[in-house]
Amino acid sequence: MRILYLVRGTPAESRSEFKDRIIAFTKEHLAPPADSVVVALTEDNPPALSVIPFRKDLFALISLEGVSDDAPWPDPPSGFAGAYESEAAYPVVHERDWPLSERSPGAGLLTLFRRRIGIGEDEFLRRWFEGHTPLTLEVHPNVGYVRNRILGDFTKAGLPAHTRDVWDGIVEEQYDPPSDLLRPSRFFGGTLLKMIPTMIRVYRDVKGFIDYPSIRTWLTSEYRIK
Repeated sequence: MRILYLVRGTPAESRSEFKDRIIAFTKEHLAPPADSVVVALTEDNPPALSVIPFRKDLFALISLEGVSDDAPWPDPPSGFAGAYESEAAYPVVHERDWPLSERSPGAGLLTLFRRRIGIGEDEFLRRWFEGHTPLTLEVHPNVGYVRNRILGDFTKAGLPAHTRDVWDGIVEEQYDPPSDLLRPSRFFGGTLLKMIPTMIRVYRDVKGFIDYPSIRTWLTSEYRIK
């Protein structure tokens, strides 16, 4: 089973305090029963100006792979924002050549979204899997791409349901060097004359299957714990 665990920062926390809290909680409570564990969190301030609408709040995604059905589950931490079961695909595998628990090289883009109102599940998945994923790989120079289709809330552990948002997709991307993500000419592949038509193309594609106001994006750093 693959579980995605979401946590928000508290108003009193700094970015470094948030990172330390999430890493410590993950190692102590979430990592032991899982086969692999990856944490993506908002360790760095996003740029003041960007074509990507990065959020400024503290947020973390903890991806747990190979969690058994009878694994013990901890009480949720402060800022718990939901736990979800997902079906993952790995169109681009970010091969690890750095030590576990150290920050992955580069920068990450974490995106959460809901299905566009008015289209069915099959159409949503077709446009996402067969249309948007190939377009993403064509346009953006990512070195890692994880596509999570949300199957539903993870309710077996009895985690509080009232804190949960409804999501249909969660996507994790990695870019190395970070300028491939943060510079529009690199992210959209080319000069201004080429970049603008590409941006329009991506926007139209996204609007075709995603509820655009639901999109949430964060600049993240990644830690592979296990």
